[in-house]
Amino acid sequence: MSRQNQRHVDLQQMRADIACEFLLADTKFIQWYNSTDPQQLVIVGETGSGKSVAMSFLIDELRKRNKRRLPQPKVCYHYCQSDVGSQPIHVFCVLILSLLEQLPGLKRTFFEWYKRAMASGIEPATNFKKLEGWLRSTLETLGRPLIFAIDGLDECDRQSRGRLLTSLKAVSDKTSSLKILLSTRLEERILEQLNGMGKIQMECSAARDRLVVEKTVETRLSYLPGQVKALVMEALSRSARGSGIWTRMTVELIETRAIRALGPMRAFLDEMPQPRQLWELYASLYSRYTADDHVPTEVSLYCSWEAWEKDMVHYDPTERGFGELFVYASCYWTEHFGAVSAASLLPSVADIEVLCRAGSTRLHNWIAQNCRSDCATRPRFAFDSSLYDPLSITSLYGSEAMLQRVLDESDLDGPGDAFLPSPVMKAADQILQWSNNLERLRILWESKAGQQIHNCEFFWLVLGQWSKFPSEKHRVGWDGVFGLLDHVYDTMTEERWGSALLSKAVRVGCLPMVRGLFDAARHRIRLRTELLDISQSENSLIGAAVCGNHVDVMGYLLVQQGIEAHVQYHNVRGENVLHLASRYCNPAVFR
Repeated sequence: MSRQNQRHVDLQQMRADIACEFLLADTKFIQWYNSTDPQQLVIVGETGSGKSVAMSFLIDELRKRNKRRLPQPKVCYHYCQSDVGSQPIHVFCVLILSLLEQLPGLKRTFFEWYKRAMASGIEPATNFKKLEGWLRSTLETLGRPLIFAIDGLDECDRQSRGRLLTSLKAVSDKTSSLKILLSTRLEERILEQLNGMGKIQMECSAARDRLVVEKTVETRLSYLPGQVKALVMEALSRSARGSGIWTRMTVELIETRAIRALGPMRAFLDEMPQPRQLWELYASLYSRYTADDHVPTEVSLYCSWEAWEKDMVHYDPTERGFGELFVYASCYWTEHFGAVSAASLLPSVADIEVLCRAGSTRLHNWIAQNCRSDCATRPRFAFDSSLYDPLSITSLYGSEAMLQRVLDESDLDGPGDAFLPSPVMKAADQILQWSNNLERLRILWESKAGQQIHNCEFFWLVLGQWSKFPSEKHRVGWDGVFGLLDHVYDTMTEERWGSALLSKAVRVGCLPMVRGLFDAARHRIRLRTELLDISQSENSLIGAAVCGNHVDVMGYLLVQQGIEAHVQYHNVRGENVLHLASRYCNPAVFR
């Protein structure tokens, strides 16, 4: 998704919105947008005519319009690129991920379906038919308009393109709420596969060329003197002929050569190849590249694959032992990772970021293998790779020295995609759930990014894990975790989340945190006032302790000064604490 989002941002920065507005007035777009039936619309044009830029404009415009509609339609997009993402499985993965991000309520259903598929020995992330089936069944019951926008169909080979179009048609036939927006090069072999779909052609327009040139020059060449800039705009507007890519390449070349003076600029523009010459250059390069392709003079059209492969180089990774090596590395590298503490032997942080990059196929593959150490069909435990990144993996498996190095050297708040959002909070959650060493939380807390967990949300996670199972309460290290409260009492008082935290602690019966809050409140009048303010609680503190049958917490609260209002509290049904206690008939509570 990060690659897709970055592609969309890049297109936003280079486009001139006013040059794309003609699409909104096209009758085919209006008919497609207003139709209540499944519709497909295709933007077609020559290479470099601005199809991708136009698609980014339509995606943003559709999202803007959708904000005024109820239920609010969702737009999911994918940019096909020749190096990656042009296979149907990649397209569907991105569309589904975008759908889950916009409709979080679907995540639980999807994850449950994913786990069932994994348990049956099927990897949905690599199974196109399974993803298509889930998408089809989900859209049938979604009850919300949806738009799929896919740019660059021409980047797919014919077979992939046909499979993708067939699947999209099968999905849209099952629901009237899905519209599909596509873009592709203007080629006969591609248009044959798009028969029956509405089409808008990106034709040349001198006015649009002028707008595109002005936007590009103002963005990239704003430093030029006014007279030189005007010359560039005039020359490029006159010669562009609808080729946005030629305009951008020319401007980038001017920028690279650092041409600023009027004379050299005029000479450069006079010698610059025109767009038509650019197409001829492409054709010449392609012809020269394929000039050495020889058609076999003798070929049997009916021979077997074995015959075809007879003279080929045969390489089987399994025979070479790479399968066993991958299994060993996936299952035991974490053991080595945790055993290394000497600074000279610690692995590079950059290597760990590559190996454990959030959402990467590499992270998913080694985790999936780690769950199946004996290569069994069923994993020995559930381990959702989407919840992990380099910091959370290091927090669980790395040595303390390595964890400190990752915290010191990694750019946790930077623009990269190696880490999950709020990575320190995610790592703290994993330590609370799985680590045998809760002291690692203090390492996170004291790091330069530790501010991410100096808040109520962190202690909410602490209480959730502490109360999860009876055995959790006897886990070594809780005293140190509750001791972290000492560092946030001032923040807690200023932001007024002490009362909510106390109420939660009472409800789950966490006496150590209740005691810590009241101990701190003895010397902090504002905090004590907030903790005892019954108007801040949905129920009285005593009532919450009684409802949870937490005798020890109730006994502690009853001896606190100022607790009387909580003892005398009546809920909306007129019940007092004795009425609530009668639910459990616990003699200790009545005493």
